[in-house]
Amino acid sequence: MSSGVRSTPGRSGLILNLNSVTVADRYPLHTTDAVFQTLQGKRWYSSLDAIRGYHQHPVREADRWKTTFICHRGSFQYPTVPFGLRNAPAVFQRLMDRVLGELRWKTAVVYIDDVVAATTTLAEHLETLDVILSRATRMGLKFSTSKCTFAVPSLTLLGRRVSGAGVAVWQDRAKAVLDLPAPTTLRDFYHVLGLFGYYRGFIPKYAERAEPLTRLTQGWRWESVGDRTRLVRKDGTVANADNKRLEWTDAQERSFLDLKSAIARPPVLAHPDPTRPYLLYVDASKDAFAAVLHQVFDDPIVEAAAASYPLAPAALVPTERWTAWLRTDRFFAPILRRLESAAADDPEWIVDRGLLLRRVDGRLALPEAAAPLVFRSVHDDNGHFGYTKTCLAVMKNYLRPRLAEMVLAWVRHCAVCQRAKLGRRVGELDVEKDAQFPFETCSFDLVLGLPRSQSGNDAVLVMHDVFSRMVLLEPCKATVDAAGIAAIVSNRILRLGWRPRRLVSDSEARVTGRVMQALASSLKAQLTPSPRHHQQANVVERAVQTVQHALRALMDKSAAGWDRRAIPAVEVAMNSTPNVTTGSPVGCHRAVEDARRAIGVARAQQKRRYDASRGTLPVLEVGDRVFVRLRDRPIAGFGQGKLDERKLGPFRVGEVLSDHR
Repeated sequence: MSSGVRSTPGRSGLILNLNSVTVADRYPLHTTDAVFQTLQGKRWYSSLDAIRGYHQHPVREADRWKTTFICHRGSFQYPTVPFGLRNAPAVFQRLMDRVLGELRWKTAVVYIDDVVAATTTLAEHLETLDVILSRATRMGLKFSTSKCTFAVPSLTLLGRRVSGAGVAVWQDRAKAVLDLPAPTTLRDFYHVLGLFGYYRGFIPKYAERAEPLTRLTQGWRWESVGDRTRLVRKDGTVANADNKRLEWTDAQERSFLDLKSAIARPPVLAHPDPTRPYLLYVDASKDAFAAVLHQVFDDPIVEAAAASYPLAPAALVPTERWTAWLRTDRFFAPILRRLESAAADDPEWIVDRGLLLRRVDGRLALPEAAAPLVFRSVHDDNGHFGYTKTCLAVMKNYLRPRLAEMVLAWVRHCAVCQRAKLGRRVGELDVEKDAQFPFETCSFDLVLGLPRSQSGNDAVLVMHDVFSRMVLLEPCKATVDAAGIAAIVSNRILRLGWRPRRLVSDSEARVTGRVMQALASSLKAQLTPSPRHHQQANVVERAVQTVQHALRALMDKSAAGWDRRAIPAVEVAMNSTPNVTTGSPVGCHRAVEDARRAIGVARAQQKRRYDASRGTLPVLEVGDRVFVRLRDRPIAGFGQGKLDERKLGPFRVGEVLSDHR
């Protein structure tokens, strides 16, 4: 077990690995499925964890020399079983099975050092615990008090949450999966794939949904070399799993996010009932084969409830399980216990075949454990309607304190709705920064693609005064540089005597570069580029459309000379045409104060109309999870079809650059 050292150059001592020469103990370790099947139909659970389990099992004195290890203080031997020995799990499993004895697979089960007692009644539970603890005391075994849990309706075991209702994914583990980053190396990828595979039973159509990921494993295999494993290519050459980069495409990213979302909101897997028959459905095609195991449910309440209750409990889970949930529910358990007593009577509630109903309207008491099943049936399986329709459908048949809030949380956090629906836009209209005098805010844009004139012009720079809505048009070449644009702005605006405080443009480099920055700095103005995905932020875009329509109409016969003949006419027409708020832009410059008051009234009305259809702008922080609206930020390969999801994600916020999108 100790490792040798090189004492003389060119000579090495013999190194012997204890595990490589140990004869394997074939004592079977229990599978996780067998452990969870033993817990079905139980109501009371306790878990016991052995303190440093292996170290409580002694090593025969004659064999302790085999555990010798060397350090700077000398050589030492283990008196108890050390961690890492080949047969340690099998030996300790055999010991714990002896502790349970006849209780094993009946009222108790053990997985190496995790002991679980599970019974249907509290009296039986206490008796089982007494037997286990008495035998453990006689054998000298000790349990960790901080890791023991006694007589609870549900507990966490092997990364899952077990209760009388079934088996679910442990929520802490589900949250950890949501924070899981995309793998970058093959070793990380196999770890992620192993985690997904452990929970594959909770993910419908797992093989199909994970196919883009499992495709990356083709051509690779792991082989054992002593106590270690190594990654080998198809041709037999060894590869470094830590350095091998992945060919991660959009298909793998979608599959990765889909599986994470499925584990974050998994179903509760009901325990099978061995007293009822099973039905095995199989199907196959040229691409895959599948099998689904069903269990026949023949509770007589199904027919009676189905006629009047489209969401009857028996249509979701067996009635016995629903009743078990009621018995452990913090709101309804006291009511059910009181009503089940012989002399009890309640003017508000009645008990019918294990179900708790309200006398007035016959609505069913909804236990918290059953809420996900009901919400999934009403919302997920019926078109993913919004909060109002989902809430009305649920509350028509069920009641529970704060039920509306639970429905709202379910709908808001539905991953399918987040990706498939756009929802209300956020961000109210900000009128505090509105311009207060002409050309205080100037918005400009370069219109390209016009026919080349005799002067060589094939573009026009459109400058728009946000206050008066005056439009200035200057023909130019499409190749005009930043200095040329700055010269046009100075010649057409500054010579009129106006000093802009804000210059709004698109995100093109020649209008946001150093030259325009220098011009803005000399004017003590702010240069604001509008985002590419949000043209609404630059009001000149509307003026650009008007200019294009007017040029098209005026140059119907011939496009020659548009820069000399049509541009002046269009500019005069646009600036002399009155608008509802300030009249004509030319007249507005002569009556600034009257225009300012009229603009204030109009903007207040506009803000009320605008904000009525908008949500509040959320405050984002690093670490928040967000979806990307594909309509605003198109991503190649996503959101192209009519039925494609409208949002992609969720993604983690790495840095907040601005309060706005």
